[in-house]
Formats: sequence, structure tokens, C-alpha cells
Amino acid sequence: MSTSNVKTLFSTLFGLEISKSSISNILQQLRYYLGEEYAKLEAELKKAKVRYRDETGWRVNGKLNWVWVCASAKAIIYKIEKSREHKIAKRMENPSGVDVCDGYAAYNKLKGERQRCWAHLLRMAKNPEYGFRDEKEVEEYVRLVEGLGQLFHQAKEDKKCRKASPELKEEYEKKLLRLLMSIKRLGKNADKLMNYIMKFEDEWFTFLKYEEVEPTNNLAERSLRHIVIKRKISQQSRSERSKESYAMQVSLYKSAQQRGENYIELLHNVLERQIFEVGKF
Repeated sequence: MSTSNVKTLFSTLFGLEISKSSISNILQQLRYYLGEEYAKLEAELKKAKVRYRDETGWRVNGKLNWVWVCASAKAIIYKIEKSREHKIAKRMENPSGVDVCDGYAAYNKLKGERQRCWAHLLRMAKNPEYGFRDEKEVEEYVRLVEGLGQLFHQAKEDKKCRKASPELKEEYEKKLLRLLMSIKRLGKNADKLMNYIMKFEDEWFTFLKYEEVEPTNNLAERSLRHIVIKRKISQQSRSERSKESYAMQVSLYKSAQQRGENYIELLHNVLERQIFEVGKF
């Protein structure tokens, strides 16, 4: 909801007249109370065996910032940063874990293993950027795209039947290489797609090595939908304090959803503990 609608809600339902600036100040004050719980979430995500990563734009007082999301099966954390550089991505790295991400270069320097997103790859494959020179080039490109789709489907089925293992990963890496080498008539579109694949040649079938790893970063993308909707409604954060507070609030909210917990009860318990036990009020 926008601040104006929150103001109207309080006035209509509760007869409470409160200014938009007061609502904004109250929300900003939350960062003092949520900081400890937010830090726990961050520590939990850093230790997770599998993390799903993505990012999207966000404006702070008119200037472009970036919302970075890092999600696991039980927690989601958001960070709003001024930069989209790799150093931001590395803050949440785990050398002994797996990061599931798209082809954005900021994730290339993460320690540990990576699983590149098949959903991104197949969308790219089905939307060629350039024109084709002749019918044969079209046929070969279609064969490449269909081959990738079939290979991906077979890999998922084999994981169910044969269970994940390093050997299964290696087997499908060889199958992928054979498919690429079988394409006889290349062009700009096939070159672009094949270069993208080979850039991450050992990162497409990590999901076949570990049972808990998914082949796409759809979890991270779904986690960003809330941010995108919020962005359409409120446009931006108005200050650094506002963006910090919002990142904390949405992290606790989405993590509670992920765990099947009641966010209102969680927020009440966190605030009550901070106010009466720590003495911040």
C-alpha cells in the first residue's frame, strides 16, 4: 500500500488521524528493532547449502539502487545497495555451498559451486536477437534449441530415476558438448547462444550432483515479485534510513511466508522482546 492509502485506512477503519510523515517515521524507526532478527537471517543464508540469487532496480530519492535477493528453502533476505558490482554478491557467498543464478557477471567470482539458470538459457534460446541468412541456418538453430530443451527434460527425469551424483553431472556435460558440436550451420544467433553456454560450461548440471539443488533460480525471481509490485506503488525509498528499514521488513515478511509462519505474530514478538527486554523504548 502507498503511504496515502495507509493514512486513509487508519482514518476510515480506526478513526485515527495520522500524517503521512508520521507513518514514514514509524516505519523508519523499525530498523532499530528489527536489526538483530535481520542479522540472524543473514547469518542463516550465509550458511545455507543452496542459495538462489537475483537482483532488480530500486530508486532511493530518485537515484538508481539495486535490490539484491538471496533465498533458500527457509529464509529470504533483501539488501538495497547503490552498486550492482560483484563485491555486493560476495557478501553472501558460502565457499562450501551452491549458488543458483543467471548469467550476470557479478556472480562469476563467487567461491563455491554454481548452477546457472536453465529458465534464462531457454528463454534466450527461444528469442534470437539477429536475423537468419538462409533456411539451413534456421533449421540448425531450431535443432539446437529443441536439443537443449530435450536435454534439460531428460536430465530432470534422470535425476528422479537415478538420483543425483557427480557421475550423472559429468554424463550430461558430455551430452551437452556433443549437441553443440553437432550443429553444422552456424550464424550470429547460434554463435551467441553457444558462447553463452560454453562460458559456464561446467555450471549447467550442478543440480544433477546434489539432490537439493534446483536447475533454475525461479525461487529468487518469485521473491522479487513483491519488490516489483511495491516499486510500482511507491516508486522509491525517500532516504537511506527508509531503504534500510524496508529491506529488513520485507526480509522478515517473506521469510515468515517461506516458513509458513504468521508475520504479524513474528513482528509482535520481535518488537516486544526488543522493547521490554533490551530496553530500547
